[in-house]
Amino acid sequence: MNRKIPSLLNGEFGIFYSRPIVNMYMDKLPTSEWREFIKVLDCMYAGEDSSAIVSMIEHGLNRSTRNRSLFYLLLSLRLLVSNGESDELYNKLRREFGRIPSGVRKEVAWVLTNYYGLYHPEREIRVFRVWSEVYEKESSARILLLVGRARNAAQRGNRDQARDLFEEALKMAKKLEDPQGLINVLNDYSWYMKQDNIEYSLKLAERAAYYSGYYDEKLSSASCVLDTLSIIQHESKDKGLYKTIELQRMTGFEKDGPLQTLRDRLAVVELEQSEYPNEDLTRSYLKKHAKNVKNTSRKTCVAWDNLSYLLNGRTRRIRGVTLRKIIVGLEIAVDLLNDPFPIVNEYVKSKVEESFEIAINELGKLSSYDAKKLVLSTYSALRDRMGSFPYLCRKGVLLRIVEACSIDLHTLKEIAKRRYELMKFIGQLFDLHPFLEGRRDAAMKFLDVMPKRKSEEFISGYLQLTEKERVIIDTFMRNYARYNRDWGVRLEPISELKLFVQEYGLKNVPSTLAYWVLDTKRCRTKLVNLLMKFS
Repeated sequence: MNRKIPSLLNGEFGIFYSRPIVNMYMDKLPTSEWREFIKVLDCMYAGEDSSAIVSMIEHGLNRSTRNRSLFYLLLSLRLLVSNGESDELYNKLRREFGRIPSGVRKEVAWVLTNYYGLYHPEREIRVFRVWSEVYEKESSARILLLVGRARNAAQRGNRDQARDLFEEALKMAKKLEDPQGLINVLNDYSWYMKQDNIEYSLKLAERAAYYSGYYDEKLSSASCVLDTLSIIQHESKDKGLYKTIELQRMTGFEKDGPLQTLRDRLAVVELEQSEYPNEDLTRSYLKKHAKNVKNTSRKTCVAWDNLSYLLNGRTRRIRGVTLRKIIVGLEIAVDLLNDPFPIVNEYVKSKVEESFEIAINELGKLSSYDAKKLVLSTYSALRDRMGSFPYLCRKGVLLRIVEACSIDLHTLKEIAKRRYELMKFIGQLFDLHPFLEGRRDAAMKFLDVMPKRKSEEFISGYLQLTEKERVIIDTFMRNYARYNRDWGVRLEPISELKLFVQEYGLKNVPSTLAYWVLDTKRCRTKLVNLLMKFS
């Protein structure tokens, strides 16, 4: 038995990080009996139907009766995918714990504690007691136990106890650098305690979104985290709500949730639209806010006669710039859910312009090299670039932006002002959504690993790639940063990667794991072919 295989569940890598090791073993163990265990993990990562996974586990159990280590690990996986409906199996593993081979006890202990913490944190079934100090040190499952108890305390109205339990779980998750634990704690903490302190809950929800972006390439946690964030932003009237809604259209969200109407409305926001029909609904809204035409004219810099014609319906069309001047000048608190579409659309555009002006200011404070890194890492963080930033994805456009950002900000301003799409991108350099900020920081850490000269060389090579090629490199950069930690193991990159790794001063282990985390051999081959272009 390869001694590293059980640790795929919980060991040096843990279940959150072990995808590359699963892929590696799938490639290197074509006939081993342990392949059954690997195949089950592979299907779990792929998000396959639980009934199909259970069938695979049963098949493996029938073939592994002589291998007690494998047998008990498969039983553990059976418990892990049961969604809390296998108390009988839980009790069986708890009773037979002393008969489990010592080499896999840690993994089985992790699953038992995990199950108990998720589904029975208040002792509805007999607690699994760990007798060895080795198991007591395994705390990733204890995080779930603490979170479960915190949720129950909050639901019972014991707010102080809930807060203490959440804080303990959060401290433990940070200490362990447990990605899934950290995301879960922050998400639940923000949700269950929002009645007490909505501002603090908003900060917690934003951190959950940040870590989801940083750690979770597959977006397995994004939907839940962004749902929580959007609801807290809505309740706290946070101005960043429209950015979260925009992201949710790409990552998915709960259908018919409390903000479904708002999501539907923001789905039709059109940044390039510059005129609107002067309809009764819009005029009534403006009249409510512009009761004194002369005062409104003074505050908004819109000519009073033009305002009068607009409010009295003597003009058929309303210019977007006029609406923006009114929104900004009167400091209107726009209700994204209920206000007329032209108002909402121009409000979003006004926020884009505001962020753009701030970004131009801030870019002037950066060195040429830092500006290049910021632009590339921000670009790499964006989701659905072809859909949301089609012009920016065209050949040569990103190169022009990078050159202008680092050399000539006046030219950059002139280029960007022709298109809201470019203004929006540049504004995000210093006003990025927390989820995207997490993705950007991962790319930035990858660039910072290299010597400055090699980093600039890498940026130049990146700018010459097609959009499809950039997407592959983006994923590699983020995955390198995620796996760039001390694993206590040695891994050599495949021969085709060695030249690139050595030339750019990268480390062997994170480079190897960032290669193997890709799901298919075809994807890994594409990555290698692209990286060879940089060498």
